[in-house]
Formats: sequence, C-alpha cells, structure tokens
Amino acid sequence: MAARVPPNLKFEIDDAEAEWAYTGKFDFIHLRTMGGSIKDVPRLLRQAHHNLKPGGWIEWQEYQTTSRTDDNSFPKDSAMLEWTKNLNDAAVKFGKVMNVAPLVKGYIQDAGFVNVKETIRKVPMSPWAKDPKLKQQGRYNQLATLDSLQAYSLRLFTTVLGWPAVRAEMLIANVRKELMDPSVHMYSTL
Repeated sequence: MAARVPPNLKFEIDDAEAEWAYTGKFDFIHLRTMGGSIKDVPRLLRQAHHNLKPGGWIEWQEYQTTSRTDDNSFPKDSAMLEWTKNLNDAAVKFGKVMNVAPLVKGYIQDAGFVNVKETIRKVPMSPWAKDPKLKQQGRYNQLATLDSLQAYSLRLFTTVLGWPAVRAEMLIANVRKELMDPSVHMYSTL
C-alpha cells in the first residue's frame, strides 16, 4: 500500500479531541462518521480551521442516525425506529450527539469556514431500491449496519440506559430482522 501513496500525502492518526499540536498546517482535513464520538464538536472544528492552510478544505461525511421511508413501509412497532430513538437518547445522556449530521453545516460555518456546501443524499438501508446503483449501495449499507448494530448500541443501552443485556440484544435482533425485510423501504441520509 505504501508504494501507492503519493509522495506529497501523509496520513496522521491522532485523538481528534486532544489539543492539536501539529508542526505544520494541512491542505485537507477529512472527517467521517464521527457521530457519538466527539464531545465538543465546535472545539474540534475550531482546531481544524486553525490547522488548515489558507485555501485548505475540510470535508465531513456523516450519516443521520435516523431512518425513514417515503412509502410508510415501516411496521407500526418498528424496531429500527425504536433503536434509533434509544441510540440517540443514550448518546445525549452520555454527553455526545449521535445524530450530528443535521448540525454539521452550522458547526462548520460557526467555526469560521466560508463557501460551505452541503450535499444530502438518500442512502437505502437495504437493497430494496429499483435503481441498480442504489440497490448496490443498499446492499453495502445493510451489511455495514448489520455488522455494527451491536457495537454502536450494546454499551449505551446497558450502561447508559440501564437495560438488561437481553433486552438490548432482543431489540438488536429485531432491527436485523427489519433490515432484512425487503418490504421495508428504509433509508438514511448522508
């Protein structure tokens, strides 16, 4: 892999919430799926702004941690809707915002960035879409969501919300079942 990295590209891995003590400034800062992991987003973005070269760029890609349908295909007792509500509530109780996506543009502008552009796209949560490209995105998103449900929620549900582990696991199992149901046309936005 290192042989394919251009000589002017350098990757930095660090704690984004710690004080930024880099010796040089960056041309580009990329953030992705930071929801629920940053306690002080405005501070993070102020540091990013301070550490960019003049004319530098920041890009933040973030999924909303809410799901919707355009055709009301969620079951009345939707496990996904229950899961996202509890996930977002638990994260806030823990001191972090999981569903940060709707706030990103404002946070970036408040940090001093100019020419801020926001692009919002629907992303299917499973392969229900007719369009081949959206169907493929839905397959990838379904797999990623199925694999990450427990990691995102088990600790928050049991420790922060005080649920018994069996209750959390049952909800996660029902969310997985709903994600696999092709009659539920859920999507998130990115």
